[in-house]
Amino acid sequence: MSITVSPCPRRYLDVITAANMKTCEEHRSRQPYAFPENLWEVSFPPEFSNAFLDAKGEPTSESHNLFVAEDAGELAGYILLSWWAREDAPDFHDGCVLDIHVFDGFRGKKVGDALLNKAKLIADTRGWDNLTAQVWAGNTQSETLFRRAGFTDQSKTLRYGPNTQARPIQTVQPKGGTQFPVAKIWAAILITAVVWTLLRR
Repeated sequence: MSITVSPCPRRYLDVITAANMKTCEEHRSRQPYAFPENLWEVSFPPEFSNAFLDAKGEPTSESHNLFVAEDAGELAGYILLSWWAREDAPDFHDGCVLDIHVFDGFRGKKVGDALLNKAKLIADTRGWDNLTAQVWAGNTQSETLFRRAGFTDQSKTLRYGPNTQARPIQTVQPKGGTQFPVAKIWAAILITAVVWTLLRR
């Protein structure tokens, strides 16, 4: 087995977004109070679509902040980094892992390690001060993966609130006609939260 990590070609976009949606639903079913029902449709499709635009908003055939791991041409996993990971992005000193996933049949084969090594290489090459990832409480497999890759505790989020399902994210229609989430902070926080729980060494 020889894992290679490279920019994601557009042909994988549908498979990746389907995997991301499944992961989001699994997280939401375990902690419904933390994940609004419409979180995925409001937050994630734009992130994946934007991954195939350059800094000027022009479409590209491959992404520069979404990377795939392949084994002999077969999709083994992916990692979505924040927009600042792109080579054509302005200089910025912080980045985050928004999503990481290893597909069935490739778990336990260090695919997650290879994907995180790519993220760390970008962080080191760009001279970032921080490369962060958010792991939900109880997600010990992902926590083990990140710790093995050299990630350490930076902060903890403590929550007080009822154990009832979070309300849907509201959207508004601005004058230009484009929808955007009012609670944009949901996207920033929860996109980083969906780290695949089945990653294994």
